Amino acid sequence: MNPFSPSAIARFREQVNSLIQQDLGIGADRASTFVQYAENLLLTEQADSLPKIAQVLEQQGIRVKWNQVLWFKRSEFLAQWLAPHIVGELLDLLCGHGEVGKSLTKLRINVTLTERDGIYPEDWKLPANLPYIPLSALTTFPPSRQFDTVLLCTVLHHEINSQALLALAERLATKRIIIVENCLEQNFPADYQLLMDILFNNSLNLTNLESPAVHQTVEEWLAATSTFGKVIHLERRASVPGVPLSHHLIVIEVNQ
Repeated sequence: MNPFSPSAIARFREQVNSLIQQDLGIGADRASTFVQYAENLLLTEQADSLPKIAQVLEQQGIRVKWNQVLWFKRSEFLAQWLAPHIVGELLDLLCGHGEVGKSLTKLRINVTLTERDGIYPEDWKLPANLPYIPLSALTTFPPSRQFDTVLLCTVLHHEINSQALLALAERLATKRIIIVENCLEQNFPADYQLLMDILFNNSLNLTNLESPAVHQTVEEWLAATSTFGKVIHLERRASVPGVPLSHHLIVIEVNQ
């Protein structure tokens, strides 16, 4: 799969141009100038273009605005979407910067965060007032230590072995597993999904997240979790603030 294919870059041009204007509030001329610059680099230099795109995002102030939308507007949007489906104590499994969990606590949900060490930049500080368990410790928890609901929010497509993470979620959840994913669709094919992963992880920010190109259709994720329990809610959102991809919400009532 080639994330720098002309078709993937054409989708990048259309989707990101619209996002910069609508979600970040940046004017059409400035958005178009950045997107055209990035497109030309991606077509000619491919992976070597990522540091240059990062530099321009920083210089033009787009990076700051984009991250603010991702941290706050996206997190608040997702929290509102998820909250009606959460029961009891929630584990945010691979929580990223923790802002989704923080937004959920404002909705009176009891949240515990967990993440791998060394994945995100050092200046990304998790919310200090939320319980935190390193993933390395969580995997050794006794079977008696569980959570009512386990959340996997846009993390499965970063996992080389997504089944292992799903198995951990199944072990830790007593009532529900909630999955939010960017699923493969006709308008969001695999090469474009991978290109956006690479840009988010290597240009917009510098992280150690994997981009293993394991995106799946919603039907494939449903099949992967079919033994966990009953799907009680399935919903699609065409857009989420700051992310030029559709999202699916899958709520599973786990087997007792």
